[in-house]
Amino acid sequence: MSNALLLHGDASMDLVEIARLLDEEKAQDILLLDLTGVHNYLSYFLIATALSPLHLKKLYDSLHRPELKKLYSIEDGANADPESGWVILDFGSFIVHLFTKEKRELYKLEDLWSKANVVPWKG
Repeated sequence: MSNALLLHGDASMDLVEIARLLDEEKAQDILLLDLTGVHNYLSYFLIATALSPLHLKKLYDSLHRPELKKLYSIEDGANADPESGWVILDFGSFIVHLFTKEKRELYKLEDLWSKANVVPWKG
């Protein structure tokens, strides 16, 4: 994984900013997970649900804005095709998983990482 440029010097703060951006774009069921105590090299996951494959593409595109690319070394994960129902973006210090509802229910990342702490981000 590449190192991300951190706005606040804290990956969790940057993760909250990305969560708020996705919330503004109408992403659903946004969940932030702190993996530092349960995984050797992963720090944080952001998981969010899109309303449709078209909405998933919009969310994906919103994270590829030029202003974000200036701040982060964003790399597409193994799957960057919104039509698949699941896209992964690597921000260096955290990973963003965007799903359609069907794919999120199928893969259940929340269950896989159930020992991770939830990071509050609203408010």
